[in-house]
Order: sequence, then structure tokens, then C-alpha cells
Amino acid sequence: MSAAYAILVDVPAGLILRQVQKNEVLGVVLKAGLDPSQFEWKGVTYSDGSFENYADRLVHRTSGYFFEFTLRNGTKHFCQMSPGPHSLEAEQFPGSWDGQLNYVEQWASDLSAELAAPDLWDSVNASGALDELPLTFEQNTQFSPSEIAQLSDRLDVIGARLAEVVDSDDLRLLAERLVEHLREETKKQGRWDWLFLAMGSLMTFMANAAFDPHRAKELINVLLAGIRSLGS
Repeated sequence: MSAAYAILVDVPAGLILRQVQKNEVLGVVLKAGLDPSQFEWKGVTYSDGSFENYADRLVHRTSGYFFEFTLRNGTKHFCQMSPGPHSLEAEQFPGSWDGQLNYVEQWASDLSAELAAPDLWDSVNASGALDELPLTFEQNTQFSPSEIAQLSDRLDVIGARLAEVVDSDDLRLLAERLVEHLREETKKQGRWDWLFLAMGSLMTFMANAAFDPHRAKELINVLLAGIRSLGS
């Protein structure tokens, strides 16, 4: 449908899916822990001026994320979704209804994770933490041996706290590898480069591990306090 454009119009949802299929979608939404009252069905018309095609779109009201069901060649299931597995939007051509439902399950899981993920960047920026750092962008020099030792101590603290709160051996192993990677990078990266690498890596890890926002911010502040203490 890349050559066509979508028009959200007041057409009845249900032109593509049977009621029994919509009921199966409801089961997937409930299984993912999502609130079905936050969703609505909309009809979508695709047109390029020479043909029209219809789709049923399940929309999450507050976020605008959606899963769209349509058919190609009259019987082959096709879908578009947001969020996608690795991007904001994605499309797939499963063909069969069973294949389509598998994509609904993946989408519902991704949507649940996206809605639960804290905005850690916003938390850090709102605190003004970066403004308080004793660095300017002209000071992207490498750390001294004593500074590397200080940061290593801070990383030990972060590693210990991560080990306390993650709930699986796999996450503990990932946390250990992350801390060791950041420790090695203190010997190679400039100050700002390392700081952004460390913050980005920690926030990605904590978001994927579904950390409580307050605990996540606490660990980021441990890192920032280590930067502030350099040379003191």
C-alpha cells in the first residue's frame, strides 16, 4: 500500500475481521495485561485514486498506537502496526489468520512494554543534573588514572544495586557485562563521550528491565555524582 494514502473515515469497523476474530484479538489484549476500555475500532479507507481498500484499525486512545488489519488479493492477511518490533511503525504480510494473530501478540507485548517504560531522559533533564556537571564540551579529554579509579568505584556501586533489584540470572549477567564494558570505556573515551555512553546504556538497560522510574533515576544520580566528584 506504499503508493496509496490512508484516509480515516467514518466507515464501520468490521469490514475486514469477523466478530470471532475480533474476539480473539480481545483475548490477546487481555493476556498482555492491557485495558480493553482504552482501545477503539476505526474504519480506514486506502485510496490512490483508482482503487479503494479497507482496513480495520484497533487504536489505543491515549497513545495513538495501533494495529491495522487488512487483506490483499481478497483473502491474504496483511497488517501495519505501531509500535513495531524494532521501529515506531512496521508492516507484515503473514497471509493466514494464525500468522496475523501471532503479530497481534507481538504488538500487544511491545505496546505494553512501551506504555510502561519510564521517560528516563525526561527525568534526568528535569532535574537539571547535567547543568550541574563540572564539565564543558571543550573538556572532552580522557580521564586520568585517579579519575578512572574513582569512576570504577561508582560503577561497583551501580553494579551492586543492579544485582539487588533485577529478577533473573540473565539480567544479572547482562548488568555485570554492562558495568564491565563501561569500566573498560573509561580508559578509552573522552569525558563527555563516556558520560553519554554510560547514561544511554544504563537507561536502555533499565527501561528494558522495566525499572521503577524512581529507582532508575537514583542509579543515574549515582553515576552523575561520580562525575561531579572528579578532582574534588
